[in-house]
Amino acid sequence: MLSVLKISKAAKAIDGVVKAKESIPYRIYKKNFIKGVIAVDLKFPPKIVGTRVVVFYAIDPAGPKEPSCGGEEVIVSDPDGSHFGFCEASSSFPGGEYDCQYAFSKKMEDAPFAMWVTNGEGVSAWLELTFKFFVQITAIEFRNRVNPGERAKSISMKFSDGSTVTNSLRNTPSPIPLKLKATTTKSVKFTIESVYSTINNGGAFNIMGVPCMEEEGISQREQSGKIKLKC
Repeated sequence: MLSVLKISKAAKAIDGVVKAKESIPYRIYKKNFIKGVIAVDLKFPPKIVGTRVVVFYAIDPAGPKEPSCGGEEVIVSDPDGSHFGFCEASSSFPGGEYDCQYAFSKKMEDAPFAMWVTNGEGVSAWLELTFKFFVQITAIEFRNRVNPGERAKSISMKFSDGSTVTNSLRNTPSPIPLKLKATTTKSVKFTIESVYSTINNGGAFNIMGVPCMEEEGISQREQSGKIKLKC
């Protein structure tokens, strides 16, 4: 919430304090925000530009108990980003070039250091990403293996609240958008439910989302955020 008061030229400071009753209310602005850099355009008329104002901002303590999410949509699965915590998998192809973190490399390619590949697994193979803090997932893109003998036919997504969504997949190596509703979660577990065939199945993912404010604290993005007033 944001409030703005225009200070009257006639106001007199007593002991260095200008009392509210001696100021002229200019206009009240309210804008809900969660975190990050928030631009608030005060839109002062030309004759007011340069006038001294007092700006107040506060957090409403009566807000929801559940994590509140908002801000710029980004790739929250980026291993080099601020949201990525750690990942685990049922198995990975030997050599380290296809470990779980490479499923989220953003390259979306079936190549070393660009995709997660199992060690001879198909149905029931799983990959789980845990975030550093709650995020709201808004979209997920999946890419299957290039070899038709190593492609998943359906895949499920399980979130930290226990909810699960399953998607059927076209038999293609091209990226596929997965269907889901915006979901607030601390983790997402992908499980291959069925396959077109099995050798060393796997895949690559891009997960889009926004950061969230948690009940007992604020997200990393909130800690480094700023409030920017654009007048």
